[in-house]
Amino acid sequence: MSVEDLFSPDYGTARGRFLAAAERAGARVASHVLTGERGLASEELAMDVAWLGPAEPRDVLAISSGLHGVEGFVGSALQVELLRAHARAPLAPSGTAVLLIHAVNPFGMSHVDRANEANVDLNRNFVDHETHSHDNPGYVHLADAIAPASLDDDADTARLARLRDFAAEHGVRRLEEAVSGGQYTHPTGLYYGGRRTQWSAERLLAIARDAAAHARRVAWIDVHTGLGEPAALSLLSDLPAETPAFQRARRWYGAAAESLVGGDATSVVTHGSLDFGLYDALAGAEEATIVTAELGTRPPFEVFLALRARNWLRHHGDEDRASPRARALRDGLRAAFDPRITRWREDSLAALRDAVRQTLTGLGGEPG
Repeated sequence: MSVEDLFSPDYGTARGRFLAAAERAGARVASHVLTGERGLASEELAMDVAWLGPAEPRDVLAISSGLHGVEGFVGSALQVELLRAHARAPLAPSGTAVLLIHAVNPFGMSHVDRANEANVDLNRNFVDHETHSHDNPGYVHLADAIAPASLDDDADTARLARLRDFAAEHGVRRLEEAVSGGQYTHPTGLYYGGRRTQWSAERLLAIARDAAAHARRVAWIDVHTGLGEPAALSLLSDLPAETPAFQRARRWYGAAAESLVGGDATSVVTHGSLDFGLYDALAGAEEATIVTAELGTRPPFEVFLALRARNWLRHHGDEDRASPRARALRDGLRAAFDPRITRWREDSLAALRDAVRQTLTGLGGEPG
């Protein structure tokens, strides 16, 4: 099967392929429609869920895609491939169910954006918004350089220089924390965590609670792109290295499993990430193992510039008129998170397949 049959050109095609493959595989399907919003091509937007295997399983393998919208295409390709494989032969042992959640952020996936319909970064939204307090003074200090109102004026050269100066004074890691660690003060900025729990977050956690209701163990892989060397897979955990859940991930995945706590991982620590919501939602299971599967694409600064330009387009550009510049900036973001390079796609899918195999092997072992 060619990767071109798995990687879709747009959200509508990806959704159609997922639903068709789910039907052929005999999956139980549920579609959660995002009301009040339409896609870039005016299509319906939905988070679609496929369940393979027993209704009350011993173990569950869950794979989610598209939490960060535009990053959803490789996860979608993996899910379609797994569904097509299941139509030929069961993916998992008889006591194990496979749960596939497609396009957690359908608005972002359709509109070629990382954020959702409210400009919220969903991987910064899993906090208790009534009691939550998180300061990011680095972002506040650099906000107009991170998400400027103009990309064309001479002052933007000076804004980018401010970012470089900050890194020179405080270190690159500190700059990454300021930019991408999560912020809750600038609603039109990047990595905005929001002021309330978003629809996608509520739906996803409800799906997780249902999955854990009868399961002994749940393993969850949330697929992302944009961090690391091209097509290199990192399996990230927000838990400290000494915790049993991370130690289990290390046994399953080897050195690819990285704890964000400690400062040596591919990503900086992110505030309000999905992990924190999922561990609560999966508390009904005896054991939960959660990893963020990060596939590298392009150098970090190139990815940042593409995000920065897409954010400018959304808040200050002429996006609604679909001008050539608007199309170019959306295409630039798509290329930063889904390089349309056959070798990258093949290697990325191969790495994800290995992670799925390792997860099923881990679930088949003894608890602990």
